[in-house]
Amino acid sequence: MPVTTEFDISFNYYDNGTDLITTYFTDRTLGLQIDVAAQVGQLGTRTATVTFDNNDGAMTPGNGGTFGAWDFFERQLFIQAIVSDGTSTDSAPLFGGIVTDFALNDDGRNSTVVVTAVDTFQIIGRSTPAGEYPAFTPSYPSNNTVFALLTAFARAADDIPTFGYTGGTYWAITRKDAIEDEAQHAWAAGEISGAVGDVVNQNILPSDVTSALPDAARGVSDAYKMSVGRLLWYEAVNPKVSFANKPGSVGLPFAELERGFNTNELTNAANATAVSTTTTASESVQASRAKYGARTRTYQVTATDEYATRAAQNWANRFADASFDVRTITTSTAQIEDQLAPAGWMNWVYALRRPCWHLFDVTFTPTGGTETTETLVSVGYTIAATPNDATVIFQMRPAATHTVFTLDSDDYGILDTNRLG
Repeated sequence: MPVTTEFDISFNYYDNGTDLITTYFTDRTLGLQIDVAAQVGQLGTRTATVTFDNNDGAMTPGNGGTFGAWDFFERQLFIQAIVSDGTSTDSAPLFGGIVTDFALNDDGRNSTVVVTAVDTFQIIGRSTPAGEYPAFTPSYPSNNTVFALLTAFARAADDIPTFGYTGGTYWAITRKDAIEDEAQHAWAAGEISGAVGDVVNQNILPSDVTSALPDAARGVSDAYKMSVGRLLWYEAVNPKVSFANKPGSVGLPFAELERGFNTNELTNAANATAVSTTTTASESVQASRAKYGARTRTYQVTATDEYATRAAQNWANRFADASFDVRTITTSTAQIEDQLAPAGWMNWVYALRRPCWHLFDVTFTPTGGTETTETLVSVGYTIAATPNDATVIFQMRPAATHTVFTLDSDDYGILDTNRLG
């Protein structure tokens, strides 16, 4: 049996204030596009645009149709892929977020509705935290730092839609655990001011680029299914996936592979100012500057002088040389169905489920060259789907510069091996 992929599209709402009601719009979906990105040192973003058939007028506001009285801006859009090998099935959540636009197109003969939604953090990240919470200094590295910061500021229900939820104190993002000390943030005590999204992107992540959001970071509860960008995945729970253009293999087939130089990431100097002391740490790689000219990054970091120094050293050395790497890989659900061996169906599930910071082995043969394999990490993807097919474009970066130490990993858990140059 071939490997099949279907998409479920739904809107979620707490209709009676406590129980989540899910309404599926899969049958009236004409097409969708999902864009996911999580570059190194930044929180990820997710955006989805879905086109619905409205020829029955059911979605026209005030038209008396089934959904005419809905306030779509108070409903959460959720999209998932259902993958099957003909015997077993599994799901891959692709998007969960807040509706930001509702566009009705009606010429009197045909009617469609285009709904746009963004991930939760793009909404709550625009807000400035209210109230005073104790400050803390994050350890280095700390995978819980960013997650703790997000949980602390999101206590005010006025900042984002509640989707009809009235069951008590509203939390935009759940804590990883019940340890109260993690629900604190460093800018509430006057060290940093501004919208939380800017604070996290400009101050927190640059000081600790290994920060990660756990798999459970999907909203008020798992039922809310509100995804934020994932920054790091662990091989222990997310096995490495392979791309191999060999029909009948368990490696994912691909239609196109694009390579290029990493000129956008090229960095050979960095300045990091510790907010607590206003001391600036600087690092530069002279050999790289002589070849490419100055390519400088400048950040503030919520940390001490020691961590500012580490941040500057990390950014200056990580991308000091231009490398020629695989940048994008394009495949499609039709190609997966036609060429992927059923035994490799979970590879496809993992690839869809973990779009950012997942390890991939990609085997290909350049024209006029010999077969080669590169180990990459994905920093995002674009899915463009119709009822007949879906094209998936993975954004890739070399694992040697974009991953961190993973204990016991065959590739990136080897002591005394310099992976950053």
